[in-house]
Amino acid sequence: MLLLAIVGSVLLIASANLANLLLARAISRQREIGVRIALGAGRWSLMRQLFTENLVLSAAGTALGLFIAAWSLEFLTALIPSNLTTASLVFDGRLLLFALALGVVTTLLFGAVPARQAWRLGVAEALQSGGARSGEHRSTNRMRNWLVVSQTAFTFVLLVAAGLMLRTFAELRAIDPGFRGDDVLTMRTVLPVTKYRGVALRDAFYSQVLERVKALPGVVDAGYTSWLPYRNWGGAASFEIEGRPAPPRGLVFDSNIRLVTAGYIPAMGMTLLKGRILNSADHIGTEPVAAINETMQRKYWPSEDPLNHRVRICPDCPWFRIVGIVGDIHQMALDLDVRPEYYVPFDQLSQALPWAPPQDLAVRASGNPSALAADIRKAVWAVDAQQPVTGLKVLSEFLDDDLAPRRFQTQLIGGFALLALLLASLGVYGVLSYAVSQRQREIGVRMSLGAGPGDVVRLISKQGMKPALIGVAIGFVTAYGLSNLISRLLYGITPHDTVTFATAAAVLLGVALLACWIPARRASRTDPLTALHYE
Repeated sequence: MLLLAIVGSVLLIASANLANLLLARAISRQREIGVRIALGAGRWSLMRQLFTENLVLSAAGTALGLFIAAWSLEFLTALIPSNLTTASLVFDGRLLLFALALGVVTTLLFGAVPARQAWRLGVAEALQSGGARSGEHRSTNRMRNWLVVSQTAFTFVLLVAAGLMLRTFAELRAIDPGFRGDDVLTMRTVLPVTKYRGVALRDAFYSQVLERVKALPGVVDAGYTSWLPYRNWGGAASFEIEGRPAPPRGLVFDSNIRLVTAGYIPAMGMTLLKGRILNSADHIGTEPVAAINETMQRKYWPSEDPLNHRVRICPDCPWFRIVGIVGDIHQMALDLDVRPEYYVPFDQLSQALPWAPPQDLAVRASGNPSALAADIRKAVWAVDAQQPVTGLKVLSEFLDDDLAPRRFQTQLIGGFALLALLLASLGVYGVLSYAVSQRQREIGVRMSLGAGPGDVVRLISKQGMKPALIGVAIGFVTAYGLSNLISRLLYGITPHDTVTFATAAAVLLGVALLACWIPARRASRTDPLTALHYE
């Protein structure tokens, strides 16, 4: 719906541009239209002629657009993130009918303005001396200015939307995910239950694989976990805190739990805040231990040190002594709050949690992690030649996938906003260029009476900037009211972000001023004698 609204806005901006161009063309044909009316042509026949001409123009544009669309499908498909949709872009009859219908509607939309001008045209007015160069009717001038106002307002709304999305993307990129993923290669080795029954067999497999992997050149550390970040959002379980009464009825102490092997926390590049990390000395037969994240400390021990406190997941489970506090990890998405979480050695809790055995391997490399993929596969197959190894992926790619929809949205909205800015600036430029051409005699008289080039530049620029300023004001109010509609797509900023609104206004007014300056500069170079001679 957002994309449809944006494309519709760009279409309206383009239609306003075409309406202005066709209106200027209709004014230049006033004498021709007046002669036709004087010779007996009906106004309805003139309307049909104008709409037919517009339809030919629209048909040519629609045909060109369809050709470009068919040619660009492969390019557009490549822009869509793989995790955003499984749909493919297809050029079919439905698209053809939609484009044709849109062409007809657009013809009616932007063709109505010059047709209205022709309908209201008087014969005497059209045939008077000077014809098209005698100046424009005041209502026509107002209509052209309001077309510029509408262009500017729509463009401002699109610039605000693009700015909000761009700032959201920047805020998300600035978030620390809690791990360093550029040098970490991940993969999945799901052990068959029929073949690996019991903790001992699994422990032997993990130990042998990790021993071989850590011995590979270029490997810094490696470890297994039940779920890597962005692999699974689950793993939540209630727990008890030793010496603390149970929460009120209907409430529970709740957090995520990850079963890991020694080496997993350093392999992920997680930050140790206090205490120690889990190591090879923490195994079955020793005191059960756990490391918690910072969010869990803040939620359940806000005013005390959680180290040496004990927790357990069920009445039949052992008590786990908290020996370390590590930094938070965004397990599923950067724009979601971090949940409380704790890490325990897998073999100390595997009997109680048979449904969450370690299956994801994380390997930190000193160089390019992807170069180790083949050697790590061989290390796994050296332990079990029939064990599948799937999902090889650099950890940072999970973050890229998480941001891909945001990046895609930002690129789309930003691209359409820039297109709208270009169209709006062309609209302002076109209106002023035509106005300058119609006011050559007036400008010549002003300059012959002593007006300097600077006076002419200010006069023309003021005429162009007035509708632009009105458009920015209307666009500001509209964007302020509509920005709440995309609030769920934003992160870290408010829908009414002051910086975004101010930047959009500054950019749009700057471009409009440049579009005004070019025809104003040309007008200031008018030769009074030449202008008055031709008039």
